[in-house]
Amino acid sequence: MNHEELVIRAFYERKRQERLIAQLQQPKRREETVRYLLSHGHDLDPRYVTWLHRSTRPIPLLLAAGSPKKVAVVFADTPRQGQVLLLEEALENPCCMIVSCIPGRLAYYRAEEGALNGILQRKDAPP
Repeated sequence: MNHEELVIRAFYERKRQERLIAQLQQPKRREETVRYLLSHGHDLDPRYVTWLHRSTRPIPLLLAAGSPKKVAVVFADTPRQGQVLLLEEALENPCCMIVSCIPGRLAYYRAEEGALNGILQRKDAPP
């Protein structure tokens, strides 16, 4: 499984997972699906989301949760999508993004204009 599929299977509601994964694999639907993932937090499984106040700095929280210094920018509305970057570098841009810190276990979600921002974390094994 790649980072995209791991993020969806670990942190999105089960009833949406297959559809989202299938749409990402279709070139004509991919861009629309990425925009959907980045602009709507309602399909995230609430058991694994800790929403943060807009002013909360996520980097110390991610490091405390075990994030390595290098992370994968799984979904983003910038050219950084698909890149492995230092955590600080990945989060310095205020764009919409989903960053995978520990595949299937720890990620960071930021929606449009920082309206929603949260830590995605699983302590159990993802399906």
